[in-house]
Amino acid sequence: MTLKYKMKILNHFIMIAIIMLPFLCVATDSKPMANNDKEANYQKNVDPSIIGKFNNWYLYKGDNDGSDIYFLTSIPTKKYGNYTNRSSAKIWVTNNNDNDEVSVYAGYKYKKDKYVDMVILGKIDGETDKILDQIYTEAEKGNCSLSELKNNGNHYNFNIIEDEQAWLDNNQADDLVIKDFRKNYYAIVAAYSQKGTCSVDLYSLLGFIKGYNTMKKYINN
Repeated sequence: MTLKYKMKILNHFIMIAIIMLPFLCVATDSKPMANNDKEANYQKNVDPSIIGKFNNWYLYKGDNDGSDIYFLTSIPTKKYGNYTNRSSAKIWVTNNNDNDEVSVYAGYKYKKDKYVDMVILGKIDGETDKILDQIYTEAEKGNCSLSELKNNGNHYNFNIIEDEQAWLDNNQADDLVIKDFRKNYYAIVAAYSQKGTCSVDLYSLLGFIKGYNTMKKYINN
């Protein structure tokens, strides 16, 4: 069972844990396994628990084959697009086997021939704010592109797509995203669904540094 699939299982249990918290609701569909009994037995052993809340970020602890696994998650502060129905979008930062892994969950199944685009932004000035307003307006029409931000932040393509979750294709890129998360203020994500609809989500990075540092302290203890 791969770590990516295990994160789908963890995602299912976090839905139960987070739904009781104000303003945060998580839902997902788990990838089916050939043996449902094995899936049920694994789920009984996962049971992630929340360890802390850091502004817009939540820190969780779960189990990975008997070893602790830690992950940060956050939901968007703003959402735009021409979709009619989706579950809660979120960003994951997971630590396993000394590697940090960033993934993006859209709340719908991604269109496989399109990568998920992320731009990490610093403080939003007047010019950037105008560009964002244009992006949000276009997203409501079904055109979800971040190309207008090419000079306003650092771009990353999440090109490993599996159902409703997307990953970067190497650990070096994960490290760069986390470095950018630590020194900036916002992350904006654009994606298309397999139905052809699209979304643009804005995430606040407020609290990420403290949450990430706390995660590292747990790992190193």
